[in-house]
Amino acid sequence: MLKFVFGMFIGALISICYFILSPEFDFDSNLSVNFIIAFATCTATAIHFDSIKKQRRDRIWDINKSILLDLTHALSEVIKETELAIDDELDYKSPPRENRGHVFRSLEEKIDYALNVYKPLMNTELANNLKDHKAFSDKITEEVNYAHLDHIDAYEAMLKEYKSLYGKLINFIASISGVKNT
Repeated sequence: MLKFVFGMFIGALISICYFILSPEFDFDSNLSVNFIIAFATCTATAIHFDSIKKQRRDRIWDINKSILLDLTHALSEVIKETELAIDDELDYKSPPRENRGHVFRSLEEKIDYALNVYKPLMNTELANNLKDHKAFSDKITEEVNYAHLDHIDAYEAMLKEYKSLYGKLINFIASISGVKNT
């Protein structure tokens, strides 16, 4: 917005200088008034379009805020649990912790809810990221169950995927909420 107004100002200034310095130019006060009115109109139009753009972004953020923040929270909990699961797998002395599955189920439910309910309201890139994550998670689960993939390798692969999705989600939230201009 600021760049646009600045560009308009520079363009108007150059146009005025051209007409004033032109040898066949005859100064007319009506012409200068018309230049000022045109410049003010362009500035008002730019401000109006910027306002509409900001209102649209705010509406999108209000619609998606709850699901995105819930999804981010669930994802951060799953990252913690996955790191603890890797530690438990590497530490053979301690028994594995129980009741770990509810965190993973909660994330999967939130992803399914986002894809099934909020998909029309979400950014297509984010929806595709969630679909890709779901497909990768299903693939790893299948490899653990049927291809005898080692649990540590599966946890490490999923941890990398969780962190990648978390980074994408945080960047999307920052851009759509207006905290970070992209």
